[in-house]
Amino acid sequence: LFIDSEGDQTSSTVRMLLGDNVKFNGILPHAEKQFSRAHLTLGEDSFVGMGIGFSISAQVDTLAFNPWYDFVDDLLAGLPDSGDTGFIAPPQRVLIKANNVKFAGQTFNKVDVVAKNLDKDWHLAVNAEQLRAEAILAKALYKEGVMVDADFVNIKEWKSLEEGQQDSIDYSLLPPMRVTCRQCQVAEFDLGQVDLDLKRAENGMKIENVKLTKKDGV
Repeated sequence: LFIDSEGDQTSSTVRMLLGDNVKFNGILPHAEKQFSRAHLTLGEDSFVGMGIGFSISAQVDTLAFNPWYDFVDDLLAGLPDSGDTGFIAPPQRVLIKANNVKFAGQTFNKVDVVAKNLDKDWHLAVNAEQLRAEAILAKALYKEGVMVDADFVNIKEWKSLEEGQQDSIDYSLLPPMRVTCRQCQVAEFDLGQVDLDLKRAENGMKIENVKLTKKDGV
């Protein structure tokens, strides 16, 4: 771990390095005692400039969804709520670029995610070779859940978990979800538009409602 700081009577610039792949830069005004601008970089550092507030970027070749989700969840849990004070505020932006993202047994290629922190929820824009979607994640996550609106999902080959391989997703921890996919294709199956409501159940998730709409009707 390397930590460096320099400044004057009004503010300090703080730099921290953890190995070659984790970097933090921030500007700390002494009067406010909270970083006015800060950025955490994971992986390759191609981020240019710091906007107002705290941001996180990750640029990696391959990203496994579950460890990344756990890392961000632990990070956010250690930060104060938006109305509280502390050395650093919750992030305003999270930017992810990955050549490959592994999720639920599938691999998504050339993935670009932009997440913005708003008053009551997070807004996500997700682009990949296999999908394009926007999502809203309520901050009251388990009460209000997640809404996903996908322009398309096209998974050419559905890969099941190999024998002996365990699904690393704990479905009992997932929030309720409402998903719309306007053009959905999985392997050779053209599903048309898919509308799906998932609710939390005692042992995981249950499908509350599902609707498939083809071009020639339901």
